[in-house]
Amino acid sequence: MRMFVAATLLSAAAITAAEARPMSSRMACTEVQKLVTRSGAVVMSFTPTTYDRVVADSRWCLRTERLDPIYVPARDSGACFAGYVCRERDFSDW
Repeated sequence: MRMFVAATLLSAAAITAAEARPMSSRMACTEVQKLVTRSGAVVMSFTPTTYDRVVADSRWCLRTERLDPIYVPARDSGACFAGYVCRERDFSDW
């Protein structure tokens, strides 16, 4: 019985952790934008298998990173401007 209770609790924790990452396609575009602005940085899913860290501005990136705008699928838009992603700068051109 104890084993069953422990397994149930572990599976419930795993389900909660999986649901913790918001799915952009389940939210309206304005909800996506407000979430990123309010949180500063959010790991967000775009489809069941794709996700990225979306940030509001450069404060959430390392100094060696640049901001690239990201457009995500939302419930009411196929290309909602969600914010930015931090990407390593290419210093090979210097």
